[in-house]
Amino acid sequence: MRTTSLLLLLAIGLLVPSNGDEYSSGSSTLKQFFYRHFFTDNSASEQTRVPNFQKGTEYHYSYDAQVESGLSTVDESGTKTQTTDNGQQSVTRMQSQVKVYFVSQRLAQLCMTENRFGQLNEQMKQMDSQQCYEPLESFEPKQLPQEKREKLELCCQFDYVDGVIARVQFDKNDETWSKNIKRGVLNMIQMNLRQNNAQELEGGNSRQQLNNQMEEMMRGQQMRDELAHSFTIPEVTVEGECMTSYTINTAKPSEHCSQMGMDESNKQQQQQMPCSFNVTKSINFKQCSRIGDLSSGFQTEQQQSRCNQCMMDWYKRDETNQQQSATAEHPCAKCDPKVVNEQNLDRQTVMRTMLKCGNEQWTPEGQQQQECLNCCQINNSEMRSMYVFKNTKTESGPYGSVMRTEVCANLQLRSVQTMENRVLPTQTSDSDESLLYSNQLEAECHRFYMFGDEEFPDSRSSPYSQVPKVEQAGQALRVLVHSTLNHHQGVDTKQTMKLSRLVEMLRMCSYEDLKQIEQNARQNDNNQEEEEKQQTAKHILVDAMAVCGTFNCVVRLAEIIKNQELPQHKATYTISQLTGLPAPSNSIVNEVQKLCQSEQVQNQPMVKQSACFTFGALVNELCQQKSQKTPDASRIIQEQCTENMKEQYKQVLVEQYEQATNLQEKLNALTALGNAGIDSATPQLEQIIKDTNEHSLCRAKAIDALRRQSTQQPRTVQHIILPIYLNNQEDPNVRIVALQVLMRTQPEPSVIDQIIYTMSQEPNKRVRAYTYQTMKLVAKSVNPADRQM
Repeated sequence: MRTTSLLLLLAIGLLVPSNGDEYSSGSSTLKQFFYRHFFTDNSASEQTRVPNFQKGTEYHYSYDAQVESGLSTVDESGTKTQTTDNGQQSVTRMQSQVKVYFVSQRLAQLCMTENRFGQLNEQMKQMDSQQCYEPLESFEPKQLPQEKREKLELCCQFDYVDGVIARVQFDKNDETWSKNIKRGVLNMIQMNLRQNNAQELEGGNSRQQLNNQMEEMMRGQQMRDELAHSFTIPEVTVEGECMTSYTINTAKPSEHCSQMGMDESNKQQQQQMPCSFNVTKSINFKQCSRIGDLSSGFQTEQQQSRCNQCMMDWYKRDETNQQQSATAEHPCAKCDPKVVNEQNLDRQTVMRTMLKCGNEQWTPEGQQQQECLNCCQINNSEMRSMYVFKNTKTESGPYGSVMRTEVCANLQLRSVQTMENRVLPTQTSDSDESLLYSNQLEAECHRFYMFGDEEFPDSRSSPYSQVPKVEQAGQALRVLVHSTLNHHQGVDTKQTMKLSRLVEMLRMCSYEDLKQIEQNARQNDNNQEEEEKQQTAKHILVDAMAVCGTFNCVVRLAEIIKNQELPQHKATYTISQLTGLPAPSNSIVNEVQKLCQSEQVQNQPMVKQSACFTFGALVNELCQQKSQKTPDASRIIQEQCTENMKEQYKQVLVEQYEQATNLQEKLNALTALGNAGIDSATPQLEQIIKDTNEHSLCRAKAIDALRRQSTQQPRTVQHIILPIYLNNQEDPNVRIVALQVLMRTQPEPSVIDQIIYTMSQEPNKRVRAYTYQTMKLVAKSVNPADRQM
């Protein structure tokens, strides 16, 4: 897409070298150098193909990273983002001293020391081409707790094979967030210039196909000569396993450059070899077999079952078709298996690394420069990533805004020291890990949201065990109660942040924590002897529990409603707020089902109706979620809405309709069935729609229950309800509802023609007037979906 292309060009432009790091035009010397040292197979050049770290040597780097997030506006073309004038950016800054010690040319250790952090929340100016990050002094210093600081200072070991991070072993006491930071540093030194498969990409035909493609690219002198400046290979980075493009250029030599070499074809002829060169690599996120995807935040309505076979079919295609365009859109883009759809998220990552060779290399202190034709070291590495998440308005006009996250990191070599006979610690974990970002922490949080104390019976095993959630939730609740009872000043806008804070803390709570928060609120109120405060605190807390939407919150909320601790109108409203859950699960849906079927709720018609409607809506949310997977098979979150579970939910909803004793109960059951949007319930709804003995309101409600299927099964829905609308002997109310749902299917021109013809011959004034107004609104609509019709 154009946005991605522009961002890629922009990032490359931002990486223009300065001072002595200027690119020179492609020369025959460069081509011959890289052909000889990177693509020939003679043993003398084996060590020249990749950056070379010396055995028994420790390399000291300074590491700077900055993450900036905020809202940006989009220009009329929809391709350029610009920070809003009154918008703020949340910026996190990190600075660290990195020590990389090589026991051998393959095995190494990475340690991070002197870690400093800062944060900033204000409007930031756009970074210019020479500035990757702001000075740390410009940020508010943030002190890490001692325990977290110790985790970050734990070292890790890794295998460095031909410039590729092949295997990583972390300390057994390390945590996921700390591991991911170290992965980010290791990602800065990965340069797969030999185009090998040191990472041993696995996973079936797709990986094998990519490996075959890589081997094919290495065959033939003509192909090798063509790839001397640029090539594309599959590679595992922090962000995913994607096709990565490398571009190699020489840098302007310094006055110390004196590296000489012999031409392989004519040993009598000497020529100047480049002492340093720049390597630029970019990731094509449209050609990835795995993505370091985050599952927090965004939800999707896409059915995952449609994508099961697409990836395998793509990699089974012949190589020539796959190599037509390195930037071509992946054919599975419309069947995107990631949590955040690629059509809504533009990703772009560019990394530029300078390799120093010959006399330009750093040497250990106290040692003389050794003439080494085959030695190169990473002197500097800079990475910039841009993530742009577009809202729905961005595609249709200049009034949209986007959420933009920009990541910048720089790794600079500072010194080199010789450290012989150093022994690496043995407290590493038993399992080997890769460079790919680990979402284990996010998965654990999702498991806690979905299953609560069922999965984490011991509170110490919870991912939030170290958070003082009870105290912070109680503090936020007291502030909200005080502001609510202040009738003169009212609720300040800042108090909405306190409500968000309360919800955030409740999501981290176990069942006992929730009861403790309630008890603390009652104790404070009893001491003050103010019943109004007690009721206000109770109502605020149950509202926050409904918005919280975790398993523990739903269980506690259901108990409060069953015990009739709330008035009927408050209980009805609270249940209706159980939508948009952070992580739906079968356990949560089953709790709401039990609430709907409980004896206490059955005796309260308003509460029962709200509970049944919410049960259907949660079934729909659950079945729209994609299964989440982690590298650790033991931590995989199993798919929740299986076909068996979907059938069980359908039977429960259909039985509610069949067991209804009056018209209102039937209408409620059909509404709940429509909220669920279960595709397998279409035959039962069709039977009700076509049964002329049913009440017209039931038939109209059954037609409305097809609304969620209008985009997923448009032809089926049209086949059912089009005859209903075209039949002027049907009840007008039923026909009007049929037209409403029919227009949601985005009918083809042939169907529109039938609707227009029926309108021209329509004897019923209500149906004719409604049809005319509907067609008129569609004709004038600016909605892209309506414009297609």
